[in-house]
Amino acid sequence: LCTLDGIGELQVELIETALSDKHPAVRRQAVRLSEGRDVNTTVLASLRDDSDAKVRLQLACSLGECDGPEVGHSLAALAMGGADESFITAAVMSSVNPRNITDILDSVISVQRDSHVPPHVLNLFFAQAAAVGDQGAIGSVFERVLTDGSEEIEAWRLDALATILDTLARRRWDVNKLLAPPIRKRLDSAIQRARSLAGEDSTARAIRISAVPLLLRSPKSMQTDLQTLGDLLVPQTHTDLQKAIVTHAGSRGDAEIATLMLDGWSAHGPELRGQILGALSGRPQWVGALLDRMQSGDVVPADLDASARQRLLATRDKALLKRLEKSLEITTTEDRERAINEYRSALTLKGDLERGAVAFEKHCSQCHKHGDVGYEVGPNLTSLTSTQPDALLTAILDPSQAVPAKYVNYVIITARGRSLSGILAAETGSSITLAEGEGKKRTILRKDIDELQSTGKSLMPDGIEKDLSVQDLADVIAYVRAMQNAAKK
Repeated sequence: LCTLDGIGELQVELIETALSDKHPAVRRQAVRLSEGRDVNTTVLASLRDDSDAKVRLQLACSLGECDGPEVGHSLAALAMGGADESFITAAVMSSVNPRNITDILDSVISVQRDSHVPPHVLNLFFAQAAAVGDQGAIGSVFERVLTDGSEEIEAWRLDALATILDTLARRRWDVNKLLAPPIRKRLDSAIQRARSLAGEDSTARAIRISAVPLLLRSPKSMQTDLQTLGDLLVPQTHTDLQKAIVTHAGSRGDAEIATLMLDGWSAHGPELRGQILGALSGRPQWVGALLDRMQSGDVVPADLDASARQRLLATRDKALLKRLEKSLEITTTEDRERAINEYRSALTLKGDLERGAVAFEKHCSQCHKHGDVGYEVGPNLTSLTSTQPDALLTAILDPSQAVPAKYVNYVIITARGRSLSGILAAETGSSITLAEGEGKKRTILRKDIDELQSTGKSLMPDGIEKDLSVQDLADVIAYVRAMQNAAKK
C-alpha cells in the first residue's frame, strides 16, 4: 500500500479492500492513506468499533479529513468508547472542525439523553466546538445546549454552557456579537435560572454545583452574584458546594472576589482555607487584600501553613513580597542553617510511628507519596538513597539545598495576570503542564503565558518548622525510616 502510494499508483478500490484486511497493521495503513482520497466514508467509519486500538487511533486522526454525517457520529463514538484512553481522546479532538462539529454534538447529546457520557469528554467537545467553530457553528452549539425554559434543567447543560463561555472568553470573542438576539435572550434566561438554582436549598446538590460557574460573568449582576455566593460560603453549606464556589471565584479576575472569600474566614475549616489561599495567591491584588486582612488581625500568620506561604511568596511584585516577608516573619536563606541547628535535638529523641504517620499525612502527603499514603508530586520517599536521620533533618528543613532539576519550582504569569506555580510535569510544543500539591495538574497554553521563570527552589517550602515541634520532627523522621526499611524488605 505504502509503496503504491509512493509511486502514485494507489487506487481507492484497493484502499477500501484493505480496510477489511484481517491484519490490523494493514487496516491502519489503509485508514491513513484514505486521507485526501474519495474513499467510501461509511466503510471507513465502520472501523470505529475495530478490535485494535491502533486502528481506532489512526481513524480518530484521519476522520477530520473526511466529510459526511458518518464522520461526526464516528468521532463521537470513538471519544465516548475511548473515554479512558487519552491518546484516542486527543486524536478525536484534533479532528474536530466546523464541518463536523454539529454532527458530533448531535450524537453526543443524543447519547447523553439515554445514558451518561463521561463529563470530561462532554466538556472537551463543547470547549473544542467553541474553539474551532465559526459564528454559525457557535450559535448552533448554543442552540443545542440551551433549553426553551420549560424543561427541567440538567447538570450537563449547565456545565456545557460554562465550558463554552470560558472558551470564548479565553479567545476574547464577544458573545453578544456572536449570537443572534433570540439565542442571546435564551442564554440570559439560562444564567438567571442558574442564579436561582445555586441559591435554592431544595435543588439537588449536583445541579447547584453546576450552576455556580455561570455566575460572576456580568458587571450588571456582579453584586447580586457576590451576595448569592457569599451567603453560601458558610458552615451550613455542603463542602462540595463551597469548594465549587471557591474554584469558580478563583478563576475570575474581579477585585471583589477576595472580599467574597475572606469575609467568612473565621468560620472556614482548614481544607477550605487552603483552597482559598491557593486561589488568592494567583493574583497580586488579591494577595494585597489578604495582607490587609492580616494587618487588621482577621487573618493571622498561624492560619497559613508552609505550602500556603510558599505559594504567596512566589509573587513577582516586589512591594507585595516585602509586605509578605514582614507579615509572615520570613527568615532568609542563611537562616536555614540556624533552623537545622535548633531542631537537631530531634535526632536524640525517640520517634513515635503513629504520631509520625499523622504528621506526615498532614504536612507532607500533599507532595510526597510514601507507600499508599500521599501524592507523587515530589520524590517518592520509598526510593530515597539515604534515610540517615541527619540527612532527613536537612532535607526537611532546607529542601532547596540539593533539589534535583525535575523538582525545581516554576512560576507562570498568564497573559491575564494570574500567577501559577508548580514543577514542570510536561511540555509540548503548544502547552506546559504544572504539577501542584495533592497531585493536581494544570495545563497552560504557551500563547497564554506572559512569563515563565524558575524560582531555583524546591516545590517543598522553607519554614516548615513553623508547623512542627521538635518532637513532631522526630516522629516524622522515625515514620519515614520505618516505611523505607519495610519497602526494602
